[in-house]
Amino acid sequence: MRYKDLMAETWNRHILFSLMLELTYSCNLECFYCYNDVEATGQRMELHHYLGFLREAQSMGAMNLTLTGGEPLASPIFFDLGQAAKDMGLVIRIKTNGHSLDEAMALRIKKEIDPFNLDISLHGARPETHDRQTRVPGSFERLMQNLQTMREVGLRVQLNAVLTAWNEHEIEGMYRLADDLGLRLQMSSQVSARDDGNRDPLDIAPSLEGVERLLAFQKTLRPTNERADELTGADCEGDGPQVKQHCGAGASSITVDPFGNVLPCVQWRQPLGNLHEQSISKIWANSTRLAEVRQITTDLKRTVNEMGPKADKVGFCPALAEQIEGTPLTFDKASWERLKILRDLAETKDS
Repeated sequence: MRYKDLMAETWNRHILFSLMLELTYSCNLECFYCYNDVEATGQRMELHHYLGFLREAQSMGAMNLTLTGGEPLASPIFFDLGQAAKDMGLVIRIKTNGHSLDEAMALRIKKEIDPFNLDISLHGARPETHDRQTRVPGSFERLMQNLQTMREVGLRVQLNAVLTAWNEHEIEGMYRLADDLGLRLQMSSQVSARDDGNRDPLDIAPSLEGVERLLAFQKTLRPTNERADELTGADCEGDGPQVKQHCGAGASSITVDPFGNVLPCVQWRQPLGNLHEQSISKIWANSTRLAEVRQITTDLKRTVNEMGPKADKVGFCPALAEQIEGTPLTFDKASWERLKILRDLAETKDS
């Protein structure tokens, strides 16, 4: 069975397949557009809580595990949890800023966890731009050194970048940097408000011209180049009409925050239940809010299919739309703008 067919089956049958754990909101960088609510409080998940959760989720079909934060390496249980997950046979991905991944840390991660992939944040093609967004001087140079080390010890790495008003003039430079490093680069243009409602990150949302330049530049890349990814929301959108839902939020994946709140996805911050109070199997089967999310994404699948060419390539996120527009069922302004750009680019190519 092809992987995309497997994913379609997990979505349609609501098989819990992918887990994302926000281990901590602590971080060694202070990225301007970070959406985490660093003041959030609650009963923290401890190692034994996570192990019980993982065993139960695995019995339900879970295979993929993403460890994130904040900075997941800042969690005191990071290695114990990662090694336990490895011993369970879970496919592990780590989302990290890479700032603390020197040779000793990289070797330890390779030996004890051996993740399928590391997703590393890139904020610009130059030190000035990268460090401006992280608000930590020297973070770019340190990241470049650490990326080289990660490759040398045999870790698999992907670069992730968010297009902002501060780095949109370096689109080509970031892709060129990724090419020079021999790494895949995935870019998104979606900047969101913080989880506590603070909208300051939106001050550096990319301009319409910047988004257009990104999409136009990506169109010039070879179709076979794995770096030539459009803003399609590849991590959350379905692939083909056989998928019944617009995205995987609550269909086959969930996110767990540091306090045990189970969320439809990392963007949709409406708890479905709490692991301190209920097991994941009970939340997955009985949560009224989860049923509502699944209905929303099913309705959206039909709506987007009826919107015509390129609508399914926009990377529309209902969670962000709810945050901006007050409803997850309506395209937000940025999604409409990306749709127009994609259609204009398609017409230019055909003419």
